[in-house]
Order: sequence, then structure tokens, then C-alpha cells
Amino acid sequence: MPIKYIVSLVLIIIGIIQIYLTAGSSRRIVKQGSASTSPFSLMSLGSSFIIGILIVAAGISAAFVNF
Repeated sequence: MPIKYIVSLVLIIIGIIQIYLTAGSSRRIVKQGSASTSPFSLMSLGSSFIIGILIVAAGISAAFVNF
């Protein structure tokens, strides 16, 4: 198994974990959030979700690129 497939698999797994943890944090903030919850938490969750998608996309593209 070439190294690019191992790198691709690792990136995809890390991206999926990132998305999963972001969704869990989002549910926790919705359930337990109060007036003292930071207004920037939504922005941080959104950027975390986008980073997870980008990591998965990098993993997919790493499988098809010759390097």
C-alpha cells in the first residue's frame, strides 16, 4: 500500500473525527447554553466544521494526486 493512501486515510479519519466532535459540541451548547455562553461560540463551531470538511477533502484529493 503506497504512502499516499495511508496519508489519505489518516486525513479522512481526522476530518471525520473533527466533524463528529464539532457536532457533539454544538448539541451540548444548544442544550446547556445560557446567557453567559459566548456569542463567538457559533462562529468557532462553524469554522471547526469547515476545517473538518477541508481536511476530508484534502484526504480525498491526496489519494488521487501523484507526489
